[in-house]
Amino acid sequence: MSSVFIDPSAIVFVSISYETNNAILDAIQSRMKSLSAAIEAPHLVVDSARHTGGQFSAKEVDTKLSALTARSYLVAGAPLEGALSYAVLSLLLNGLDVFVPVDQVVALEAAHTHTCLQRLQNSGATLITFKQAILELSIVGGGKKLTSLLRNG
Repeated sequence: MSSVFIDPSAIVFVSISYETNNAILDAIQSRMKSLSAAIEAPHLVVDSARHTGGQFSAKEVDTKLSALTARSYLVAGAPLEGALSYAVLSLLLNGLDVFVPVDQVVALEAAHTHTCLQRLQNSGATLITFKQAILELSIVGGGKKLTSLLRNG
């Protein structure tokens, strides 16, 4: 059974190179890295395209995710239709808790966002906002480090 409250033991940022505004992905990765540092959780960047000539590699994603031993994950990045969904579904298949901040994911086609997020939610992922994650984590014990993210994020 998945956790009701967010308690990510690890922050996963998924990025596969594609035609998009990299400034958006850079901003998302920066927010995830700051959150990871604030709660002292591992921050894993999965960018299989770097090692596979620009192509998505399920094997690379699986290898990186299997190296983590966390019970709960906060997963953000892009593309929502491919690598990000694959990472979320892989974690769910392993019985892990997965939280997806809907304002920290990017789809190749904006029209696909709702359908992709609905698929992840129907599969067991918990959809939240980045602000909601910060506030829930600050209640659990993140304190000032997390509330500063609200001002800067």
